[in-house]
Amino acid sequence: MTNLGKSTIYLFIAQAIYILTGQGIHFFLGRYLGPENYGVYGVILTLMMTINLLLITGIPTAVSKFISEDIKNANYIKNKALKLQFLISLIIAFFYFLSADFISFLLKDPSLVNYIKLSALIFPTYSVFAIYIYYFNGLQQFYRQSILNILYSIFRLALIIPLVLMFKIKGAILAFIFTPLFTLIFATLFKKCDYEKREIKDIYGKLIRFAFPVVIFSVFLNILINIDLWFVKFFLTNFETGLYTASSSLSKMVYLGIIVIGAIIFPAISSSFALKDMERTKSLINHSLRYLLIILLPLITYIIIRSNKIILIAYGFEYYSAWQSLSILILGIGFLTLFFIFTTIINAIGTPNKSMYLVILGLLISIILNYLLIPIYGLNGAAIATTITGLIILFISGIMINNKFGLGLKAKFILNIILPLFISCLIIPIFSFISSNEFMIIPESFLFFGFYFLLLTFVFKEITLDDIRRLQRSIPFSNKFKFLFNFLEGKI
Repeated sequence: MTNLGKSTIYLFIAQAIYILTGQGIHFFLGRYLGPENYGVYGVILTLMMTINLLLITGIPTAVSKFISEDIKNANYIKNKALKLQFLISLIIAFFYFLSADFISFLLKDPSLVNYIKLSALIFPTYSVFAIYIYYFNGLQQFYRQSILNILYSIFRLALIIPLVLMFKIKGAILAFIFTPLFTLIFATLFKKCDYEKREIKDIYGKLIRFAFPVVIFSVFLNILINIDLWFVKFFLTNFETGLYTASSSLSKMVYLGIIVIGAIIFPAISSSFALKDMERTKSLINHSLRYLLIILLPLITYIIIRSNKIILIAYGFEYYSAWQSLSILILGIGFLTLFFIFTTIINAIGTPNKSMYLVILGLLISIILNYLLIPIYGLNGAAIATTITGLIILFISGIMINNKFGLGLKAKFILNIILPLFISCLIIPIFSFISSNEFMIIPESFLFFGFYFLLLTFVFKEITLDDIRRLQRSIPFSNKFKFLFNFLEGKI
């Protein structure tokens, strides 16, 4: 677990930087562009990221899986995948460019046409970059994968602000085009792994056959996560679309922060399952789910309670009325986050078709609910649709994992994380009594999460000495935090 723990830390750092820079960009654009233009940007961003998923999940995920199972042939698999990926990306970019008028017609906004056409240039560059990310993921060289992700975040932030100041929404799209190009330069500078090269029969066929259901799953999952925004755009105004873009952006911080666990456990579970090591596979699943719930539940709870203050600090008073949709949507995104982890496990054991069918079911439910609820309840209707959908498909996927491996979630564990969470919530009205200033949630949040984890460790004993030592072994330069770990272990 030490190597896996270190990998988790590396990727969490990279993901934290990605989220912080990404949200910084969102906060800047939301205030600089105003709700109407920010809503247009949100729609364009979700469209191009959905199409991008055709390229960055299928073949790259197949690369990670096949390399993790055949490390000695890693370079051969990567090189073949690069050729296939680039060709597919050009085809998709061409058809996306041609479909700009049709997409704009569906969304009832002809001003989107030029933005959609420009964003087609993103696909070839980012798709090649994705191969390198998953190449290092398959090799379980998470340190290099993390460096590339951090560089991507830094370049994106450095480019997007000046380009937006010069070209508004088009500047943001240009930044997404150039960022992977700059990052690719560093990817090619890494020392190549010295592995043997041999032919793999029908390598293109194997990549495509595995990638197809993964692509369908990933694209449909992304559509599922974003379709509420598109329905808001269809039924409501650009101003309201901007408000919901703010709610969506904030809630997805949790999703983006947690799904890094999927990137870590996918090659590990794939490898252990291929070796028929069922005990290790079950251990990986149970440990991952346990830590996931310990982190996820307080995050969701705090955002639900403090959604009004969070919206105000992040976007300003102009977006304040979005707080209700945020308080509902964050619960739905939490369900979808857990669903993503479950389907990552399903994909890792070689049954991606099941994930594909589940997400298609979820998308159909979401379409029906959004169509029915948004005209009645507005932004809250979109959030309710996502929440109900997430709960249904999470329940089904959870049953599938439990039947295969057993989730190992005991009633005592659930009680041991809910009780300290409830007690920690008592801190919030105390701060509200002290001051109504929205910035008070900064010290309040630190105290809330700190108190929660202290209760979890010293009172309810859910975080054990083994967990603390595992974390200590996982953190680079952990000797710098010797006092903290000695305190947690009860030596002080």
